[in-house]
Amino acid sequence: MKVFILLFVFSFFPYVNTLKNDFVWDDSSLITNNKWIKNLSNIDKFFIDYSTASDDKLNKIYRPFTTLSYAIDYTLWGLNPYGYHLTNVVLHFFVSLFLFLFIKYAFRNESFAFLTSLLFAVHPIHTEAVSWVKGRADILMTMFFILSLLFYNLNNYKEKRVYYFLSLICFTISIFSKETSVVLPIIILIFDFVVYQNINIKKYLPYLIIALCFILVRRIIIGSFAQCSWWGGSAYYTFLTMLFVIPIYFRLLFFPFNLCADYVFEVKKNFFSIEILVSILFILALIFITIVSLKTKNYIIFFCITFVIFSLLPVLNIVPIEVLLAERFLYLPSIGFCLFMGYYLDKFLTTDKIFGYTIFLIISILFFVTTYIRNFDWKDNFSLWYKTFLQNKKNFRAANNLALEYEKIGDYEKALNLYSYALTLPANISPKSSPQQLYARIHNNIGNIYFKTKNYRKAIEEYNTAIKMDPKYPQAYFNLGLLYKTINDLDKAVYYYQKAIELAPETAEYYNNLGIVYMLKDEYDEAIKMYNKALEINPNFTQVYSNLEIALKYKQKIK
Repeated sequence: MKVFILLFVFSFFPYVNTLKNDFVWDDSSLITNNKWIKNLSNIDKFFIDYSTASDDKLNKIYRPFTTLSYAIDYTLWGLNPYGYHLTNVVLHFFVSLFLFLFIKYAFRNESFAFLTSLLFAVHPIHTEAVSWVKGRADILMTMFFILSLLFYNLNNYKEKRVYYFLSLICFTISIFSKETSVVLPIIILIFDFVVYQNINIKKYLPYLIIALCFILVRRIIIGSFAQCSWWGGSAYYTFLTMLFVIPIYFRLLFFPFNLCADYVFEVKKNFFSIEILVSILFILALIFITIVSLKTKNYIIFFCITFVIFSLLPVLNIVPIEVLLAERFLYLPSIGFCLFMGYYLDKFLTTDKIFGYTIFLIISILFFVTTYIRNFDWKDNFSLWYKTFLQNKKNFRAANNLALEYEKIGDYEKALNLYSYALTLPANISPKSSPQQLYARIHNNIGNIYFKTKNYRKAIEEYNTAIKMDPKYPQAYFNLGLLYKTINDLDKAVYYYQKAIELAPETAEYYNNLGIVYMLKDEYDEAIKMYNKALEINPNFTQVYSNLEIALKYKQKIK
């Protein structure tokens, strides 16, 4: 009970300030704008249609159990962010608790288990996963990953087949929460070798079958293995860049300070650059330590290092993903680091209790305070992007998103300055979008400010610039339609709304606005068609019902 209480205190209270945080960044596409999570009757669709995970159709993610968790949260809390953050914090506590139980039964050492799980609970690298609702995927995946290991070991320990089947079920939930769980069969093999000095391939086959089935299902549903193309347009450049990234991940585990929501650096293209050569030396040193630990039978250290390495593999762009480096990706790998720290702290406690407890308290308090303070940066979009921009003034995404926040609060001068500054920065932030497409969005945003300040001529110029840069950008056409409707040029408004609909035919708002213009043109039949189409796409679009009612009344009057 004492361990339970301490783990609760050290996993819950560092994150208690996140309960007042808002939705940030991608939470809008995953939750607030995602119509699918707002009805639990869509559960079956979560497993057969990846587009239910987000309202961003470019977002190729398939994590049905994570999406289901958001749907349950919506049923309980609506769009109150408090409930979603509470779920994240509670799940983080359970991960810490299950980690304690796994280590306790696996290594028969309660002190080692407690030290490891407490360090995991307070480690600042987890702030992105816990403070950001989107981080739920990593927490949920890790919780069932650890449960699968726990039940697997209980099967070895108590020889009850029910534990083995529970382990397989947990692995299935884990991998359908986030794909990075695919490495569990390798971790189980290493675990058996380390703890039992025994490898039984037959026991691993069901895990391998589950992993392969998931990969196949995901490939069929998403339509590809990769989320995007290679960074820099080349597998070789991506490989070089990930060589550079690996030491950063290890630095963040040992020194989790000056944390950043959005790491930006150039794609590496020169094998003989100093930074790549230093990275290679680091990786070679890591391999050397791993081999030495194996030869000297220091199996705990071998397990710690291999756990970190193998659990990082899925996010090292072996199969391209849209992120080069993210702190949330360390949520699972950090277990290996915490095992390493817990192992040596436990050794210190057996030889010199005062020294051991002193080191443990210093690290725990430092991590606790750092975590608590970092959570404030995730309070809302303004605080997140303000902090991120301060950390790196050359961050295109941070400059653009901070400008957007200034625009929202009506500080148009600062917003315009930041948008203009963003246009001078390199915009290679994702293989999914070209720099031209990203700059087009900036011009669209500048156009929005001129529109709001009634400088219609400049607004039209900016929207047209956006369209020239990205002719398939529907929002710029939509905004032009809105502007021409405002200045009562209804024919042009219809033209641009129709162009927007051609490019994004599943956007209910576009049909609703086109319906309004048809109403102004006294074309009630066309207006009714547009309203019905909007409701077909989004039956919860309440404004459309009143618009449709008005259109039907006017049509009746004409008759």
